[in-house]
Amino acid sequence: KYNFKDAFIRYKKYINDFMDSMKPDYIQYDDYPLRNGKILENYLPVIQYIANLAAEKGIEFHMVNQTFDMYDKGAQSVRKINAKEANWVNNMSLGFGVDTMAYFTYFTCPYSNTEGESFIDGSSFVSLNGEKTPIYDIMQNIMSNNQKYAPTILNFEFKKSGVFACLPMQTSASHLQYVDLNNTSYTKVKSVNVNKECALVNELYDEENDRYMYMAMNIIDPVNTGSTVYETITLEFSKEYKYAQVYRDGEIKYYKLKDSKLDIKAAPGEAS
Repeated sequence: KYNFKDAFIRYKKYINDFMDSMKPDYIQYDDYPLRNGKILENYLPVIQYIANLAAEKGIEFHMVNQTFDMYDKGAQSVRKINAKEANWVNNMSLGFGVDTMAYFTYFTCPYSNTEGESFIDGSSFVSLNGEKTPIYDIMQNIMSNNQKYAPTILNFEFKKSGVFACLPMQTSASHLQYVDLNNTSYTKVKSVNVNKECALVNELYDEENDRYMYMAMNIIDPVNTGSTVYETITLEFSKEYKYAQVYRDGEIKYYKLKDSKLDIKAAPGEAS
């Protein structure tokens, strides 16, 4: 039986040995968290660890994300990405201070290779004929929104990450089984509350201007829809703060805090 604790110990040793040997200027890996019917169970603890390690060593953290669905021996193992899922992956990357993103996309390959893998038409940015697919437009819109934030976000470096859950959860939470819950403390946020399901709250810091930024994200699998997974994430700030500048979906808005609190409403994959 798979033992995550033992595997994670070996994984961290492997990464640290690589870092000590190569002394890179940045660390980058690729991951495909959106599996068939679930989110990869080790996705969150791994991205948390790598982001912390990069921050500790003072190097950049880059990411390669997925845009394809894959079938293995006739069974779907990685689902085709849509707009909500692309937003989930993008927000997750931004929240961990990733400022360089690449997207790994297979050309359509509807036949099996020697390992029994196949890829379905429409899952890559372009077809074999060079025609843009709907995924191209989805990514272009997301990257356009990111670009609007760039002058601000690029000044901030990742500091810490926390996952908060309202237990028991009503949806499948297999992607949280190896994640530490409900006990992260922050520099300027006194408390985090979620009214249902689960949220990721990450702290980033702009050293030059001595400013803090927090990302709050609904990390339920975006395959879930409707009011049952549309949650409110409440951040309670230190008393000296009266207003919040909020970035969301390519827009910037200002809110007056009520009792030092800010409510963020989010469907799965959405973040502020």
